[in-house]
Amino acid sequence: MTRSLPARTRVLAAGVALLLTVGALAGCSGRPGQAADMTFTGLDGASHSIVVTEKDIDVVAKDMEPKPGQQTGQQRQTPTRVDIAGALIEAPIIEEVGKAHGLTVTDAQIVKLAKEQLGFEPRKANTLTYLRANILFNQLRQQQDQNQTQAIVADLS
Repeated sequence: MTRSLPARTRVLAAGVALLLTVGALAGCSGRPGQAADMTFTGLDGASHSIVVTEKDIDVVAKDMEPKPGQQTGQQRQTPTRVDIAGALIEAPIIEEVGKAHGLTVTDAQIVKLAKEQLGFEPRKANTLTYLRANILFNQLRQQQDQNQTQAIVADLS
C-alpha cells in the first residue's frame, strides 16, 4: 500500500518552490562566491542551513559535462547552472522528505545508475548530491502520481 504525501510534506515542498523563486529573483546572495545561503525548518521542526557556493555548481557542471567520445545510452546534455543550483539547494529538503516516505538512494546506487544511463562514474560529493536530489525527486513524483491514480480508480469503483 502506498501512502499519500501528508499535508506537512506538501507545505514543505511548496516552501522549496518559494525558496527557489526568491533565490532566482535575488540573483546572488550578496556574498561573493555564494549562490545561496538559506535556512529552512525541516519535518523534525529543527532549523537547517543550506549553503551552495559557485564552486559547488562549477564542480557539478564540469563533472556532468559529456566528454568527447563518451558512449552513453541516451543523449546527455550538461544541466544549466540554474538547474544545478536548484537541485543542490533542494537536496537536503528532498532527502528529508524522501526518508519520511521510505525513499533513500545510496552512493553506490547513484554510481551504478550514472554508469548505466549517463555513461560516466560520478566521484565528486556535489555531483552525487545533485544526482541524488534528482533521483529522489523523480521517485517522490512517481509516488504522488501513483497515489493520484489510485484515488481516481477508487472514486470510479
